[in-house]
Amino acid sequence: MPYLVKALLGAGADPMATEPSKRRTCLHSAAENGDFDVLSTVLFSSNVKLNIDSLDAEGNAVSHLIAANTNPNGQQQRSLMLLLDKGASISCTTAKKASLLHLVCCNQSLSQRQIAEPLTQMLIEMNADVNTVDIENCSPLILAAAMNEWGLCRVLLEGGADMNIP
Repeated sequence: MPYLVKALLGAGADPMATEPSKRRTCLHSAAENGDFDVLSTVLFSSNVKLNIDSLDAEGNAVSHLIAANTNPNGQQQRSLMLLLDKGASISCTTAKKASLLHLVCCNQSLSQRQIAEPLTQMLIEMNADVNTVDIENCSPLILAAAMNEWGLCRVLLEGGADMNIP
């Protein structure tokens, strides 16, 4: 698949073109499908200025789809690191004001594969706001506690999370 993507980009395909119903770019699709190879091919092979933080019709950036992805292939950490390295915003939120920390903290698949804590630590080290609240007034700490993810709670608290924020 990456070979085909590279060929399409070489022939002038626009990686920022969106499909009509969900307004998702090929980056959104790669993130949703957990396809690190396609994601990295587009990021490294495109001759077009990429808007990595563009939102789809549901208000999700590419990074949000990666953080929420439950695909068991384990590529979320690599994909998220690549996106952030390429300039994705650490503070970009979904339409429901969920941050990357919110999405990582409530993704059971990441916890089961023991990558939620390292991802959370990485986001905190990159200055993600541990006390941000979503549209329901929940902080990442509240979500982690609601999911019984005590290791995540510890990482968030050590990173400055305030227990007094809902």
